[in-house]
Amino acid sequence: MKLDVYVPGKKKHADETASPAGKFVFLAAMILSFVILKIIFSVQFAKDSSMEPAYKKGTILLINKFSGISKNDPVLVKLKDRENQAVVSRIIAVGGDNVEIRDKKLFVNGVEQNIISKDDRIFTQEFTERDNMAKITVPDDSFFLLGDNFDRAYDSRSFGVVKSENLVGKIIFNIL
Repeated sequence: MKLDVYVPGKKKHADETASPAGKFVFLAAMILSFVILKIIFSVQFAKDSSMEPAYKKGTILLINKFSGISKNDPVLVKLKDRENQAVVSRIIAVGGDNVEIRDKKLFVNGVEQNIISKDDRIFTQEFTERDNMAKITVPDDSFFLLGDNFDRAYDSRSFGVVKSENLVGKIIFNIL
């Protein structure tokens, strides 16, 4: 019985090299994969605690730029007034919906929504719109966003509704 021993760097047979066609197919597949990933997906880091506990600061997020977007989806948004800044938040309301916050209770179209709040304090609207916000109607082709970390989130309570053209995409995967 003859044993065949593998030696790194040493070719077993002269015909084991890849053909030019094989090399071309491999290179084309690599370039195509890179282009598809760059066009369809984006990778970002969660830069603050606005979406805790879902996404902690530093979490790697995979964003699908062409995925359908609906209520409760976590999204990445580019703010028009802040160049190079993106915000991770959750869609709470879409065009035509009414949104109101009364004593740290969120209402969308008059129905109370569940939120998680760890801070028992309730601030007046004169101080901040974090806990009390007058009813607004979200314009067509726009979204109202809230961070999961209700008490510390930078979201539509601070920067207003977001037009759909400012949405980068839907968060589809995260790595802690």
